[in-house]
Amino acid sequence: MEKNFFNFLSSTDRTLLEDKAHHRDFKNGEVILEKGDSNASLYIIKDGDVSVVTRMMEHAFEIDQLHKDDLFGDMSFVDTSSISTDIVAIGDVAIDVINKNDVDELIGDDPLFYGRFYHALSRLLSYRLRKMNAQMEGVAFEG
Repeated sequence: MEKNFFNFLSSTDRTLLEDKAHHRDFKNGEVILEKGDSNASLYIIKDGDVSVVTRMMEHAFEIDQLHKDDLFGDMSFVDTSSISTDIVAIGDVAIDVINKNDVDELIGDDPLFYGRFYHALSRLLSYRLRKMNAQMEGVAFEG
């Protein structure tokens, strides 16, 4: 199953989003997003890797790693809830940030963009849910 958000969009839609993006750089160990923060943006890894970290009591556990062309911030982007995990740079990381206001502007310019954009996002979220389900099944069988 495909996990690259941009593969579900046309080249025109990809270009529109890339033109709206704001570039940011992060150093090793720098927290890009922190659990509990509010967020109204999507983050696309242009270069490098990030760690997805959950905290329980005083311990931190890496639950995933994301790489070039992966996207994060999607859950809070969609439902406006706070960030649910920490996202931490592994080495130097280059990120493109797409703000919700910019996406809304693109939807205003082309109302059909709404369907294409959110279809691509739903495919990514479906991939992640299926991946998590498979991981949980593996844990259940180990116990």
